[in-house]
Formats: sequence, C-alpha cells, structure tokens
Amino acid sequence: MRLGNHVRIRNCFEINTLRIIIIILGLFSLVQHVFSEVKYSLQMLSPAETATSINNKGHVVGQFTSMPIGYAHAYIFDGEIHDIDQNGEHGSYPASINNSDKIVGRIYNDGSTNKIFIYDNDSLNIIDNADYPHIFPQDINDKGQIVGYFRGDAGLNQAFLMEGTVFNDVSDLFNNQISSINAINNSGVYVGYYYHENSELRAFVCDGVSVVELHNATWQRSWASDINDFGHVVGGFELLNGETHIFFYDGNSITDLGKLEGSIGSSAESINNKGQIVGTAIFDDGSYSVNAILHAIIIENGEIFDLNELVNPDNEFVLRMATGINDNGEIVGNSFSRPFLLRPLPAFTVSIIGRDSVCGGDIVYYTAHARYGSSTDFDEYDVTDYVEWSIIAELDNCAEIGTSGMLTTYRVDDEIIVTIRATLTDLGETHWCDFPVLIDNLFQITGMTPEPCSYLTSAPTKLEIFFNEELNNGSINLNTSSLIKAGYDGLFDTEDDTSIPLFYSVSPDCRCITFDLTDSMLPNDTYQLRINGIKNLNGINVDGEFTGLFPSGDGLSGGEFKALFSINRQITSILFNDNDTVTLVWAPFRDNIVYRIDSRDRMDSGSWLPISPVEQFPIRTTSWTGSSWKDSNRYYRVIGVIPYIMSVMPSEGIKGTFSLFVDIMGYGTEWEDGEVSISIGDNVTINSISILSSTHIFAEIRISSTAECGFRDVIISTDTKVYIKENAFEILE
Repeated sequence: MRLGNHVRIRNCFEINTLRIIIIILGLFSLVQHVFSEVKYSLQMLSPAETATSINNKGHVVGQFTSMPIGYAHAYIFDGEIHDIDQNGEHGSYPASINNSDKIVGRIYNDGSTNKIFIYDNDSLNIIDNADYPHIFPQDINDKGQIVGYFRGDAGLNQAFLMEGTVFNDVSDLFNNQISSINAINNSGVYVGYYYHENSELRAFVCDGVSVVELHNATWQRSWASDINDFGHVVGGFELLNGETHIFFYDGNSITDLGKLEGSIGSSAESINNKGQIVGTAIFDDGSYSVNAILHAIIIENGEIFDLNELVNPDNEFVLRMATGINDNGEIVGNSFSRPFLLRPLPAFTVSIIGRDSVCGGDIVYYTAHARYGSSTDFDEYDVTDYVEWSIIAELDNCAEIGTSGMLTTYRVDDEIIVTIRATLTDLGETHWCDFPVLIDNLFQITGMTPEPCSYLTSAPTKLEIFFNEELNNGSINLNTSSLIKAGYDGLFDTEDDTSIPLFYSVSPDCRCITFDLTDSMLPNDTYQLRINGIKNLNGINVDGEFTGLFPSGDGLSGGEFKALFSINRQITSILFNDNDTVTLVWAPFRDNIVYRIDSRDRMDSGSWLPISPVEQFPIRTTSWTGSSWKDSNRYYRVIGVIPYIMSVMPSEGIKGTFSLFVDIMGYGTEWEDGEVSISIGDNVTINSISILSSTHIFAEIRISSTAECGFRDVIISTDTKVYIKENAFEILE
C-alpha cells in the first residue's frame, strides 16, 4: 500500500494505472460539509520542502535542497530530519517508505540517468540497471516489492514491478502502451493507469495476472492512485466538462465520491486500512501549478473535509496537498515549499501492543489499551479483557485469536499478513484498532559443514551454517553463536570446557554464516557448535532444535541448535629403527603449517614437553626421526603450528629516533631476500632490511618526531603471506 506519494493529475501524464474489463458503475453524490472543530495538531517539517509518504511508525520521507550545492536530497523524518543521501551530487527524490523504514526513490547521481535507490538500515544502495536508464519508482510495500514506470526505448512511460533485485517489465499487460503503476499493497495487488487504444487514460487494478479496468464511458480519463490491504482503491476521473472527481472501488463496484464543495475538482492520493482517504481540491483553473489555489482534503465515511478547517485557525500556512495517511490517521502533505505533518487529537483511542511478526505455529499474546483525553493530557487503561478480539481479511486459515488476546498461528508455506482487530464499545460508541501481524514460515538451519557428528583427521579451516532464508546480520554475536571444546572429561557444560573465539562473515545472499578458523588450529577434542537467537529479516528466531536431521527445529520458533564434531589426528606409523631411533609419520594437518614433537613418560600424567633438542624444530615435513626408544616408555604427539612472529627486540623506541636497529625472530617462517617488506605504522620509516635466516630479520628503522605514541602492530609481508604481531612495538615520548 502506498502510504502517500503525490500523483499529478491535471494536464500531466506522469501518473500511474493498468487494464481491461469494464465495470458498470453506480454514480451518486454524497453529502459534504466542513468541520470547524480542531481535530489535528500541525507540525511544519522545516527546512524540508516536500513530503511524499508516511509509514505506520509516523516516519516521513520527502526532499529538501542541500546547500551550498543546491541539489535535491532525500530525507527521513523520525522526530528529526536526516539526510539519507549525504554523498548525492545530482539529486535524490524519495517516493515511498514502508513499515520497516525501507525507502525507495530515484536518484539522478550521474547527471544523465534516473536510477532506483533503496535506503535500508542506514545504507543507501543504488540499483544500476543499464537496460533501463530512466526509472521512476512510485511505491514499496512491506514485502519490499517496488512498482513504478520506466522510460522505454520509444520514450514512452511503461510499467514495472521489481521483486528483490529482479526487474520485471509488465507493460505487455497493457499492450505495450503508456502505463505506470502508482501503488502496491501487501498482497502484491497494484493499481495505476494506462493508455487505452483510443488514447484515453484509464485506471486499473491488477493482481499480477488479470487486469481490471476502472473506467466509465462518461469519463474523459481516469487514474488509480492507491490501494489498501483490503483491496480498496482510490483514484480520480475527469468528466467531459473538465471537472475532476474522486472515485472509490471496494472490489466490486465503483462509487463517485465527488469533489469538495466549492472546488472545481478534487483528487485522491492515499487510502489507509481504516478507509480514510486524503488528497487535494483545486479552486481555480491553474491546474496544480505553484500558484494554484489548492487545499488538502480528507474523506471519512464518504464525506469530504477541508483539512485547513480541522487545524488551529491561528495557523498561518495553507495546507495545499495531502500526499499520505497512515493507519494511525497521521497525514503528511505540502504547503508552499514546506511539508506538514498532522496528528489526530484523540478524545478516545484503542491501541494494540504486541509482536508485529511471528512464526507459523507460535502462540503469542496481545494487549489492548484505551486512552481518554488529548495527546498531552490523558488517562490510559488496559482493556485486553474487555475488547472483542477478531481477525479480519484472513482467508488462509493460518491464525485464530481468542479471549485475552491469545493469537494461535499455524504453519505457512510463505509469508502471510493477518490483521488483528480489537473492538471496544463504550457509552454506546464503538471504537476499534487494527494491528497487522506478519506470519512467517519457519526460519531453520538447513545444513552445516563439517557435517554434525563428523570425525575429522584434520582441523577445519571454517565452519559453515546454512539457513532457508535471509538472516539479520545484526543478530549474530557472542551470545547467539559459540564453539565449545569439551576438554579432558569429554563432557560439555563442565568446568574444563573452553570457548573458541569465532570470527564470521555472511554470504552475499545472507543465507550462510562462515566462521573462520584459519588461525585457530583446533587440537584433538570434541567440539559443539551452538546457535541460539539468530533472527531472520522479520525478527523471527531460528527454530534451532537439532535431532540429527536437517532442517532443524521442532515446529516452533526459538530453541538452541547444538551440533557435535570431533578432531582425531593420528600418527599413521611408528617405526623402531636399528639405530635405536624412532620414526613417526603422520598425515598433513593443513597447508602452510609446521610441526613439532612433544612427549611425556607413560607413567607420568604431567605436562607434555618438546623433545630435546628444541633446535630441531620446526619440522616442515610430515615425518620425524629421533630420540632413543630403548629403555624408554613414552607417549608421543605431533603439534601443528602456524608460522608466526615470535619476538621483536627492542620492543620500544622513542619518537624522534634517527636510527634504531631491531631484531625480529620468527617461528616456522620462510623469509628470503628481496621478498620481505615491514610496516610498523605511520611515521615509522624502514631504512633497511637484512634477512639473516628464514626466521631472523635485522632491520634499521627511523621514528619521526610526529609519530603518535602508543603500541603498534608489526607486519611482515612476503609474496605469499602476511605475518602480524599485534602491539609488538611501543613508541614512547
């Protein structure tokens, strides 16, 4: 549903509509009057210049002029105005914001083409589609589907629907005539306009397969502006005498809502799920020009009201156009170069509090609250047990709600939105509140490498966890993912457990987490990976319980995923040689590592110690010969070591030192002349490097007087590897 987004109608052809099946219309006039009661508080959103859309959080998008360059920039207002296009050079123009604060618009960032931008999670992303250089998005729904029009090869506006990153040209639904989509609801039904064969502009509604034309032979042209989640459509039409009227389509028939009394025409721009409609009335023949006399309007229960009559009469601004209304009745629009935000001043309101997204199979509870009084002076009561709970527009039998706000949901194959209604009758008056709830399919783990219960002969360099849908990167942390080593007793949740540090990355499709174990070199032991609390994009916890088969879960969201694997490297052969030595042979642990041999007496349960002499290590092959085996009773083990910088001496220097010689010792390194570079950070110059051996570097450095004091990393780079010793050198004053 498009929660606002001004559509120009009169003498302008950048609007939005679709196709073909004529409906017989019942046209009739409705009573109209003007309230003198103040019903809204007024806030001018200065220094912004326009407001195009508002979501159910009350967040507004529009544009303002960024100075000193003078280009239009998109903004979001959440109590304050935030520039969402701080790097824009040629102008950005927002069209719509959904209830997840995802914003869509167009950006003129290269000075010659209009591209789609999507703003989400404080990040502005430009969709670069070379096949469609001029794209004009109009709306985005809560599923992220985007609609609008693009400029075709012949220079004609043609409708499109974008799902994810897939751009669909749907103009063939309209015989490739001029067409545009203005709005899309959360069921994926969209509305707009197209040009009929006789060049008439005609309104339409389309479910993606069939197109229903919303038009009458007595109309000169028509257009559809918006659609709510009940499939109710609003738009406008022009009579042969030039008058413009508002129409309302309830899914079966069209009603002529007429125009504001005293105006020469009115147009609808937005409809919410309560059926409230906002738009614009025109009082002269200046069309919708800057100097035209325009008034913002609202339609409730078939009656049209001038919004200028429903705010404080001391207001000095003329509310010219209402461009959006959310389900809370908050309205945005434009005055002369200043957008406005209207908030209802409730004498009595009912609200629902609870989760806006659940997993199919969950049972969740909601509470209802009644507020009496003004927005600043009110009493509030918990009326959960007094309201009548119901679900409206629910056709899939995926949920039911009982007394005390208990919502029972059932398994679904795809996302479904249901609307909870709480109805309260007080002193003979009925009040109600609607609350949309997204029922998601189960968020599950579908695979893991290495496989659970694997017995590995070498340490893995990574762990991968696969999910059945996109995950929320922000939910991955030390509390939601951990790797535990069982320790000597082979049991978990005991005192000798060890937590292994995890460093992760997420795949481009956001369906796989990779935990990097490259630097961990896990020893022989049993390990348990635990996942608990990772969420999908809708905030649903992963259904994690693992019984040995994928996908994970017990049918309810939440639960901890636990999977085991073991590492059991073994010495593959032991040879007792005639010269009293022993030869050990083992399989490679991993690429680019070295080894050493430890031993301990079989009768001794004490520490493992490297076999003397230690100078024989590191070993670069997968075999070793040494140590007398006669008259000995020993255990042997092979240890894999990732080559590293062992020491930097001296480990400190004073800023302003002209020349300082530094010894750098490595373990298992293979440093060679001509292949090594060294970095110790800014304002430290490496004057010379001498390779004394594959594990010993002698370097001369110079420390500038402008170098910052503190610890520095020492980084040694070769053609194939980078060695880093953190905080290895300190610069002193």
